[in-house]
Amino acid sequence: MGQYDEAAAQLTQAVQLDKTYSDAYLELGKTYADMKKPDKANDQVSILSNLAKTQSNTQSQSTVQSQVTELQDYISNAAAPKFIAAYSSGGFLPVFGPGTLVSSMNSDLSNPDSSKTFTMNFTFSKAMDAESVQNISNWVIRRTSGSDSGGAYNWGIPTKPSEASISSVPLSVTYTSKTNTASVMFRITQNSDANATLDPSHIMFNFSGKDASGNSMDHSADQYNGISKIV
Repeated sequence: MGQYDEAAAQLTQAVQLDKTYSDAYLELGKTYADMKKPDKANDQVSILSNLAKTQSNTQSQSTVQSQVTELQDYISNAAAPKFIAAYSSGGFLPVFGPGTLVSSMNSDLSNPDSSKTFTMNFTFSKAMDAESVQNISNWVIRRTSGSDSGGAYNWGIPTKPSEASISSVPLSVTYTSKTNTASVMFRITQNSDANATLDPSHIMFNFSGKDASGNSMDHSADQYNGISKIV
């Protein structure tokens, strides 16, 4: 029914009355997992693991050990997904700061009005819903603001008319389930004078989709920029 606080209180009382009540530890761990409190959920895993060692017969020990496995799987499925790694390919280097000539990123951008597709790759902490990851509307690419970690784009200094821009949505996104990695393709366009600049370190990539279990992203690790990394 979603009454997690009440459930946790009742289950906590149950294990206080009977410290060998493995079913209650199992359900308490699941409740904490649903409340997005993985540390408390994993505490119940530890308690069950220790309880399994104290069982007087093999059958009881096997029962409690199966509850340990069940709870570990439940916690994993309930956990919110995170970015755990990010890396670029194709010449877009997020460590480059304000005033970076886009022509220095790739020779294809040396000519006026030319364009080039670059890729940022993001590895997730768990299996994701491929359709959700590959839906470009779940991604936002933008210049950081003063309220973002890492500071404002161009360190807050007004940009020149020659400053290049990036579309707020990717061209496309592919998902590799073997590595839980999304490859986000986006285009940078040179201006007519071939002198466009960019601040790659303050370009923010944000994902708001779901994992294979339907969990939304952990907001503490659903964005990336070159200054603050994963935030």
